[in-house]
Amino acid sequence: IVISLSLASLDITIVATSLPSISTEFHSQDNYTWVILAYLLGNTSMAPIADIFGRGPVMLMVLGIFLVASFICGASKSFEMIVIARAFQGIGGGSIISMSNIICSDIVSIKQRGTYLGLLNSIFSLALGIGPLVGGLFNDILSWRWAFYINVPFCILAMTCIGLFVKIPIPPGTFKEKFKRIDFVGTFFLILSVVCLLLSLNWGGTTYKWTSTVILSLICAFIILLICFLIVEYKFAREPIIPFRLFKINNLRICPVLSFMSGLIFITFNNTFSMLYQNGRGFSAIMSGLRIAPTFVTIAIGSVGCGWLVEKYGHIKEFTIIGAFALIFGCVLLSFIGENTKFYVEAIIYLYYGLCVSIPLQFSLVIAQTSAPSSLNAISTAVTLFFRMIGGVFGVAIFGMVIKNKFSSNYKKAYPDVESGNYNKNNKIII
Repeated sequence: IVISLSLASLDITIVATSLPSISTEFHSQDNYTWVILAYLLGNTSMAPIADIFGRGPVMLMVLGIFLVASFICGASKSFEMIVIARAFQGIGGGSIISMSNIICSDIVSIKQRGTYLGLLNSIFSLALGIGPLVGGLFNDILSWRWAFYINVPFCILAMTCIGLFVKIPIPPGTFKEKFKRIDFVGTFFLILSVVCLLLSLNWGGTTYKWTSTVILSLICAFIILLICFLIVEYKFAREPIIPFRLFKINNLRICPVLSFMSGLIFITFNNTFSMLYQNGRGFSAIMSGLRIAPTFVTIAIGSVGCGWLVEKYGHIKEFTIIGAFALIFGCVLLSFIGENTKFYVEAIIYLYYGLCVSIPLQFSLVIAQTSAPSSLNAISTAVTLFFRMIGGVFGVAIFGMVIKNKFSSNYKKAYPDVESGNYNKNNKIII
């Protein structure tokens, strides 16, 4: 389980320091964020399928999807090919993350869940943290393609171990009966709605004006498709991706919000700060990963510490509120990091931020698992993790939109002659 979780978590950020090389090789500098977004977008909830077919078979299936998609990513011959492969890799990776937590909750007692979930969360956070560094090592020493190829042998090892040692009963019923219970329609509407929103954020202000027919149509399509998704989930789906009965439980209403915000902050940070060091300051891929490494020391400590605190003292609500305010302050500190900030100042800010962000990351899962009845335990865990990934999708998309819009407007102001076609040799521009 640990091997599987590490691989899936690592691949969320492993491409962060390789994006300049990937976008340059495929001549897609304007669309580089889709390599990240495709993976996060593929993170649809697999918990209903796990309840239908059983934990073991579903875990083996998603590991197989992850393995094949990883190989195709490494062998990609075009930007479109790697984006599509990353989407399938995300389906496998997101499901692995959910299934790891679900299987853990199945095999440990409620009292011990805080500690074990803290351990898994620290592995998740640590893997996200070292992702840019590992990606940088492959990029600078071998090739960015090896950041994907390396998954293949470890996936085979994980599948072998799970097949031999994870023994969880499989629900009764024929394959045909189980297949009919899968919420294909809800999944279709959800993915299509998010894609429409992401396209509007990616194209708005650069490829098309915000008031253009294309952007307005995409926003309208997002709203209509989202409404269709909610109707399908509420009225028609036998095994919905997001069961509305979850939100009848008071504590579970806050989990998606808490998880969404922590995912937005944490995943966006991991995928963007290393790129800023690499593209903005000219650091190597390895040095970019090392620069933000202090964050993940305190995230690992904080995740395990949170589990221990819950097991020993309880008081989840109080710790969560304190952590939320501390994280807000941590984000304010991050905004002060600039080109001339000393390394030791950055390190202190990153250490503090890592400790703060570990609290909502950990407690959103603990609340989801301890508040839900046993029949809804798997789905509450998966929904919480799903909202974490959706938060990351929006964070990365919005960050990419801001960068593209700011770069375009600042470039036009700085070099009006080039923009108008009146380039002269006195303009010192590297093209």
